[in-house]
Amino acid sequence: LAEDKNGEPLFMKTLKAAIASDAKPIFVITGHNHDEIEEYIKDYDINIVYNRTYESGVQSSISAGIKSMPTSCDGAIILPADMPNITAQDLNKLIAKFDNNDEKSICVFSYKGIKSNPILWSKSLYSKAQIIPENAHMRPVLIEHNDYIKTIEVKDKDKLLDINFLSQLKEYCES
Repeated sequence: LAEDKNGEPLFMKTLKAAIASDAKPIFVITGHNHDEIEEYIKDYDINIVYNRTYESGVQSSISAGIKSMPTSCDGAIILPADMPNITAQDLNKLIAKFDNNDEKSICVFSYKGIKSNPILWSKSLYSKAQIIPENAHMRPVLIEHNDYIKTIEVKDKDKLLDINFLSQLKEYCES
């Protein structure tokens, strides 16, 4: 996540989008390279949570973030740091779609019907973060709770770019 593009670490694009959005408070879950990442983000008005079990996978980071959420928050956006094309306006669309009067609400983006991160889900579903199998990309939860999902369809699949492989990172940095 610390790879540079135009002089800025990849994760900073995602973080700046979150900061500029209406999502508050913001929690950044660190793990691998946490000292380096925390150095970049120390001057921002955010909450930093170090995930000591980050080597066990992304589920532990999701769980750490969910456990950190104040009870006053109606929902949480799970935004992977490797989604550099997400903007504050995109996150605000998720927030606008979210119905905090609806006990169970999940808001996601989709491209041609395929659901994608980031995901905003209501606090009544926080416990579901404990059952997500590693590398499942939250699909089991989305399938189980499909009747609560509100989608925002995007026209450009690059909007939902989620960099998971070195080849994707290389292609992104060279674009």
